[in-house]
Amino acid sequence: MTLHRFFNRNCTFSRNFPKIKPYMQWALILCWVMGMFWLFNAAKHDAYQQIRAELSEKSASAQRQIGLSYMLAYSMTEQMQKNIELAQKGYLQTYCSDRFVQYNQTWGLSPYDLTDLDHCLEANISGSGHFDALTPEIWQEIDAALALDIDLDTDPINHIEFAWSYYTSKNHFILYAPAIDPKAFQFSESLYEKPFWTIATPQNNPQRQFRISPIYLDAAGKGYMISLSLPVYVNDVFYGVVSLDHTLTSIRRTLENRLDGATLLVNNERQIVSAPYDFTPGDKIALKKPLHELARQHDHGFNPDKIVMPVIDDQMYLVHYLYPNGHVKTVLQTMQLQGLFFTSLILVLMLLIWLFEIFLKINRIAIHDELTHILNRRGVEQKAEWLFDLADREQQPVSVLSLDLDRFKQVNDTYGHSYGDKVIAEFGHHLTEHARKSDLAGRMGGEEFIMFLPNTPRDQAAILAERLLETLRHKRISDQNIQITTSIGCIERQPEESLNNVLKRADLALYQAKDQGRDQISFGPSEPDEQT
Repeated sequence: MTLHRFFNRNCTFSRNFPKIKPYMQWALILCWVMGMFWLFNAAKHDAYQQIRAELSEKSASAQRQIGLSYMLAYSMTEQMQKNIELAQKGYLQTYCSDRFVQYNQTWGLSPYDLTDLDHCLEANISGSGHFDALTPEIWQEIDAALALDIDLDTDPINHIEFAWSYYTSKNHFILYAPAIDPKAFQFSESLYEKPFWTIATPQNNPQRQFRISPIYLDAAGKGYMISLSLPVYVNDVFYGVVSLDHTLTSIRRTLENRLDGATLLVNNERQIVSAPYDFTPGDKIALKKPLHELARQHDHGFNPDKIVMPVIDDQMYLVHYLYPNGHVKTVLQTMQLQGLFFTSLILVLMLLIWLFEIFLKINRIAIHDELTHILNRRGVEQKAEWLFDLADREQQPVSVLSLDLDRFKQVNDTYGHSYGDKVIAEFGHHLTEHARKSDLAGRMGGEEFIMFLPNTPRDQAAILAERLLETLRHKRISDQNIQITTSIGCIERQPEESLNNVLKRADLALYQAKDQGRDQISFGPSEPDEQT
């Protein structure tokens, strides 16, 4: 059916339009309401995704900083282990042991106790008791600690800021940097009650893993902080703990953002480590589910109240609280242009496009073969009639190739109909692959195909037919490597010759090719034969 005939048959639509107009208007209003609702939620979802993306970046930044801290702590731990082994073998000796200072209840040494010309120490060391009473084994450990590269500078590139780096021994001494006046801080037995120590001891950390402490008050007066600690073992004997400290102020600077809401850093006990507001160390957030479960929930719907992201699994998490309806204004501003455009144009355009798309689909299904996606018999007849009319007007030749797959029944019997369908589909693709844009290729049914070649005499059509035969002989189809051939009948249409007669002559030429042994081209009678 032509487009002209299609609209002629549906002219009643115009007469009935006033009756259906109210229904169409209500439908458009409903679509507008639903569309605006969708746009709002989409904009809200985009805002949520933007928040989540920035949180993910913050989480990655925190992971990177903690990862670098772990690498530094691991390097210091490994160095301390090697130093202890060297000291035990007598290969390591301190140059500062004769400069130790005895205080009231402690001994120690600081760069403040040395002259400007003596640079044997870059950190403070402090221990309890009298240094003359230390055993050789403890002196070996002290020598190992003094040889430790422990003075870590702030890393401006990765924004890592260390309050302290230190080694604490189970033998009642500590080596720490940066160096300070020894009067400000000396070793105390109360250090063994601090979280930096307790989280890493064999009793609390039998796996000997890298641990992050809860918040605690620094004994040296730098305020509240958290520690990243790693135990030191030599030959399975626990010696002490290497620790790196971060103040809450430096952590807060790391997590600063412009997100709508509040971003908190909490540990696995839900204790707040950092927040954009003042809080009391030890405060905990209230959650209905464990942090590790919330961190696995990526779909919070359109009304999330919090987003949880892991920084270190089972140890540290980012929790972002969204203000109730706080980003509605931002969402409305984001969707303003889209909403106006949607209201003025998209509903009408979507309706027209939908109707036109349905028409095209119906028309395409009607004239195309589902398996090969080329024209079916009905489509061939429609297009060929138009092509013949054009050829007669322009007095141009039209050649026709009638093709039939050789021994196709054997393919079905040997490999099954599913592979037979694959052969049919591949052969249809083979035709379109070698056809020109102006050529028409179609499937007449079964394994029979047809090609119309406009403005092409028979000798040129024979060249294409030979190319089709030659390329098909080298083609292998599907995983079974099926090889097929085809027989071709090649004729040239005579002026004013009917489609029915052209098809009959093409079929006669095809049968002749079959009778002569298949996989070849045969030419039918040059003049139309009304007797056939």
